[in-house]
Amino acid sequence: MNSDKKILEANELLQEAEKHMKTSFFKWKPDLDSAAHSFEKAALCFKVAKRLDEAKDAYLRAADCHGLNKALFHSAKDFEQAAMILKDQKNYDESVKLIKRASQLYRQYGSVDTAAIMLERGAKIMETPNPTEAIELYMKASEVAENEDKLRQAVDLLGKAARLMVKMKFMTDAAGVLKKERDIYIELENYQSAFRSTAILVLVFLYSNDYVAADKIFKASFDLDGFAEHESSYLLQEMLEAYDNQDGEGVLRISKMPYFTYLDNEYTKLARGLTAPGESKKANAHSVELGATGGGEDESGEGDLSFLL
Repeated sequence: MNSDKKILEANELLQEAEKHMKTSFFKWKPDLDSAAHSFEKAALCFKVAKRLDEAKDAYLRAADCHGLNKALFHSAKDFEQAAMILKDQKNYDESVKLIKRASQLYRQYGSVDTAAIMLERGAKIMETPNPTEAIELYMKASEVAENEDKLRQAVDLLGKAARLMVKMKFMTDAAGVLKKERDIYIELENYQSAFRSTAILVLVFLYSNDYVAADKIFKASFDLDGFAEHESSYLLQEMLEAYDNQDGEGVLRISKMPYFTYLDNEYTKLARGLTAPGESKKANAHSVELGATGGGEDESGEGDLSFLL
C-alpha cells in the first residue's frame, strides 16, 4: 500500500537525519541544515500516510535543527507546520503555543507582517474554544503591526478584537478598542471608516446606559471633515434623541435602518438589542442575544465608560 511505502520512506529519512546529527573524529559539528531537511521530508511522508503525531514530531525536530543553525525563518515555518497539525487534531491550546513561538521567530527574523498574521491565525483558531484567548491574540497581533507602523494591518486586527469583545459583551474593553480604531482611521484619513467606528461607539455606550459618553463622542465627530453631511450623523442624532426621550419604539425603529443593518453582524445585533432608559433588555421582545458573558463584565455590560473619551 502507498501509505506503507510512505511510512517506510519516512523512517529511512529519520535515520538519515540522525546520521546528519552525529559527530565523529573527522566531523566535529553536526550537519544541522541537512538534518532539518531530512526531518522535513520525513514529516511530509508521515502526513501523506496520515500519521499525524509522527509528522508533528518530525516538524518539531526540524524546527529545533533550524533554530540551532540560526535559521529563524525556516524554524518558524516548521513550528507553523506542527501547529497546523495540532489544530487539525483539535489540540487548540498546544497549537496556539507553537503559533506564538513561530510568531516570535518571524519577528526576530524581521518578517513582522508574517508575525502578526501568525497571531491572527491563532486568534481565529481560538475564537470558539477560548474567545478570551482569541481577543488577546488579536490585540497582540495589532500591537506587533502598530509597532512597525503597519497601521492598516493594525486597525484591521483591532476591528476583529472589538467585534469579538462585543459578542462576549466585554463592553468596557470594546469601547477602548473602538476608540483606538477610530483614532487610527483618522490618522490614516479614512474618514468613512472613522464615521463607522463612531457609530459603533455610540451603540456600545448606549447599550451600557452611558448616554453622556455616547453624546460626547458623537459631538466630537463633527470636527471630522464630512461627518456633518454623512448619513450616520443624522441617524445617530435621531437615536440619541429617542434614547434621551425614553422612546423605546423610536430607538428600535432607528436601529432597523439600513445603515445599522449593513454593519458587521455583531454590531447589527447590538443595535437591535438597545433599549431606552427604564426598559429591560430581557423584557424587550425585539432584543437580540449577543453571546455569552465573561471577562469580568456583568451581563448587562453597563458601566460608566466616559473615562475612555
